Amino acid sequence: MKERATFVKDILTDGRYFFEAPKSYDDKTVNKKWNEQTSEILKELSLLLDELPSFDSENIGGCFKAFLESKNLSFGAVMPGFRLSVTGLSAGASMNEIASLLGKEEVLKRLDSAINSLNN
Repeated sequence: MKERATFVKDILTDGRYFFEAPKSYDDKTVNKKWNEQTSEILKELSLLLDELPSFDSENIGGCFKAFLESKNLSFGAVMPGFRLSVTGLSAGASMNEIASLLGKEEVLKRLDSAINSLNN
């Protein structure tokens, strides 16, 4: 956030996801990147994230990388949906850091909410 924020107001607008779960999702990203496969992938990823004993940036990154390798998926096939689910946005700070700061329970809740909202 610090690297991208120019003014304090930028943190409040661009970083709203630190304080509240998304109420809406970036339409362009939803239309371009979200589909039935995205939901299934994120359901599987959330099961793995839930099993992490320590929900820190390093473990989240390792889990994400192992998941991509095990499913033979590209970063671009998974990260947009993950970011969209957690922040409601298409771009931003490191998702490992964001997820770590938000905590496991909140991230899993946001993933579930996005999967349910965007598939209806």
